[in-house]
Amino acid sequence: MSANRAEKSASRAESGVRQMSSAAEASTLIRRAAEPYPAGDKIKAAIGRACRAVSDELKRAGFQPMDYGRAKRIWKQEARRVDPEELDAIRRAAREAASVEDARAEFQALLTRIVRCEEALRIQDADFFGVEIDARREALSALPGAMDRRLIP
Repeated sequence: MSANRAEKSASRAESGVRQMSSAAEASTLIRRAAEPYPAGDKIKAAIGRACRAVSDELKRAGFQPMDYGRAKRIWKQEARRVDPEELDAIRRAAREAASVEDARAEFQALLTRIVRCEEALRIQDADFFGVEIDARREALSALPGAMDRRLIP
């Protein structure tokens, strides 16, 4: 029996694969769940954001929400253990934060493409297309739920 254990630990060591503890993984992921970090953001605010995101995921799964102190202990890697349902909720919250960041990056790329297209049209015929572009921007900004014009570079 002890020879079998030695073989398993030797094979793990040889493979070079290190497994992260659930507490360390949870700490890394809960930080991702707090993203994006606004300029001048405080750690307390980031932990609060992460706590709310994880609590939402826990409630969806039918568990009690996470309190701020628990989120802070996980953030600082002071938690002695992380329950499987907490870790799953933290993973989902981190995944959601990453997808929001991806969507923002895609949105910013689209805005950049729109501006480049507008510039190309203005170069082609500024008298005609400049007026057309301004009129379309004005019409879009008047729509309910229209994007903020300050977002357009």
